[in-house]
Amino acid sequence: AGNKPDFYIVDISDPTVSDLPILSSLETGPGTSGVHVAAEYAYISNISTTNQLQIVDVSDPLAPFITDTLDVTSAGTAVGNSIFYFNRRVYLGLTKSSAGPEFFVIDVSDPTNLSASSIKASYETNTAINSIIVKNGIAYLAVPDDDVSASPEQLRVLDVSQADSGIIAELNPYSYPNPATMSGQALFISKDGKTLYFGRGGANPANNPGFFVLNVTDPNNILLTSSKYIPTGNDI
Repeated sequence: AGNKPDFYIVDISDPTVSDLPILSSLETGPGTSGVHVAAEYAYISNISTTNQLQIVDVSDPLAPFITDTLDVTSAGTAVGNSIFYFNRRVYLGLTKSSAGPEFFVIDVSDPTNLSASSIKASYETNTAINSIIVKNGIAYLAVPDDDVSASPEQLRVLDVSQADSGIIAELNPYSYPNPATMSGQALFISKDGKTLYFGRGGANPANNPGFFVLNVTDPNNILLTSSKYIPTGNDI
């Protein structure tokens, strides 16, 4: 609801407490779709058409405040949908845009001074980006089927090692025989960057797998290690 908090800092020092204490809250606008905290800042993807990226100073957990916001689109209705931070760069994913790219690499070296020049590179995926993880210069994107490619591509792979020079190159996506009713939703990668855990959701006929363990030693040739069907309320 408007003018209601949508960002919270919660004390989890004692996870056995029945009601975890809320230390503070903040109203950021339409709502948050993703949060990544590093050092004294929380980087937020916001469900806004004008402030898709927000940065919150959380150095005092009792009094967080927004330091800056950034509108990454000049037109269209796309909103912030996913976010990842690493080494003074934010990787921001949007919902499907009617005009322009959905993936952005943003320089947040100065979290209090964002501008159009902070955007180092962008990439058109033609689909929403539900989750992002970056490792060793490679960005893995969990996405819905883009309804354009000949095969379902619910895991897109981008080389972002030269993003600061404005260059992003797409590598081979990972495809699995599956219904287009399912979409890539969640990602986690091992510390050594060789194993990617990938989750799908959506309407699932015929007990298709929703959880995958992938070998990404060669990001241009992802190999399936194992997969598992997980029953959900979306089975049809």
